[in-house]
Amino acid sequence: MTGKLVLIAVFMLTLPLAAMADGDHGKKMDMDHGSMKGMDHDKMKGMDHGDMKSMGHDGMKMDGDMIMLGNDSDEGVKAMAHAKVYDQAGRDALAKMGMNSTHHLMLMFTDEKTGKPVTEGKVAVKVKHEGGEESKPVMLMAMKMGMGTGFGGDISLPEKGEYEIKVGTRLADGKKRQFKFEIEVK
Repeated sequence: MTGKLVLIAVFMLTLPLAAMADGDHGKKMDMDHGSMKGMDHDKMKGMDHGDMKSMGHDGMKMDGDMIMLGNDSDEGVKAMAHAKVYDQAGRDALAKMGMNSTHHLMLMFTDEKTGKPVTEGKVAVKVKHEGGEESKPVMLMAMKMGMGTGFGGDISLPEKGEYEIKVGTRLADGKKRQFKFEIEVK
């Protein structure tokens, strides 16, 4: 059991590495990653979460709820967003590593004309709680997930209420696009 917890903790630790590139994630996303300065984050791009079965994991299976945030379109690209709610054990494991993430955000993009996935580019999110300040951008990392190839990263939604998630992209075609999603924390 302890081995599984360590493996899960290491798995969850690798998810927000792209977000750490910016360093400061704002008031709601304070993270201290000082102990990871020697890690080569570039080698972790394109992580394959679907191959976790060989380690006793079933794709992106983590305890907690999956929330479909819906779809949004901008200039010929459709974005689909999901959020995985970390259960208390997951949050505790992240807290031991100095992270206060409550959700893992996953985004997939599709070219509306061809129906093909858009898997390359840069993606960042800003989170705003109703009546609160908008967070600083959190970079999402390209990754292969059980449902396809997309982008993912950890966010913190610590208070109950409505949140707006603004997604800014510069995908493979070089165009800047913005997408918007909402999530309610009960």
